[in-house]
Amino acid sequence: MKIICNIYKFLFIYIIVIAGYILASEGYLFASESADSWRLTYDLIMRWVNFFIFIFLLIKFLKKPFTEFLTRSKKEVSDELNEVVTVKEGLDKEIQISYKTLQKSDLRFRKMRERIIEQGGLKKQEIIEKANAQAAFMINAAKQKIDGYLVDAADALQEELIDEAVACAQKELPKEITERDNEKLVEDFLKKAEK
Repeated sequence: MKIICNIYKFLFIYIIVIAGYILASEGYLFASESADSWRLTYDLIMRWVNFFIFIFLLIKFLKKPFTEFLTRSKKEVSDELNEVVTVKEGLDKEIQISYKTLQKSDLRFRKMRERIIEQGGLKKQEIIEKANAQAAFMINAAKQKIDGYLVDAADALQEELIDEAVACAQKELPKEITERDNEKLVEDFLKKAEK
């Protein structure tokens, strides 16, 4: 309602200023007294009367539609503004919920990351321990195989040496041993076998 009053005041002042400008530009305010001065005064008064009748008719017939238009526009703008405020509040709530969810997700992600790192460290330690145990087992197995190979190689070498010594002895002994030495060896062997 205050807006409507301000609009009427503005229109009234605007109309008076325009009327004053029209009258001043026509020279009616500064007209000199002459024989036709009554006609000029009459025209001036009639113009003012017509002007006030026009203003009265405008106010009489346009006041209600203009007021309704302004009231309706005000209500529409108010409704739109309330709707925008409601939507804004809803969006603000959604933003707050999203922000809280993001903070919770960030916290959960950090905990999950720490837990994964911890589990990874434990798994790493477990793998290292298993690898060390397996390496020790493999080293022991390799040592046993090597020892076995060494024993087999030593046995094979000893057998070869014995075979070579016997072969060598069989070649050389018949040349060196006499019949008498042979009998003595047989007797010594039999004595040892009896004991």
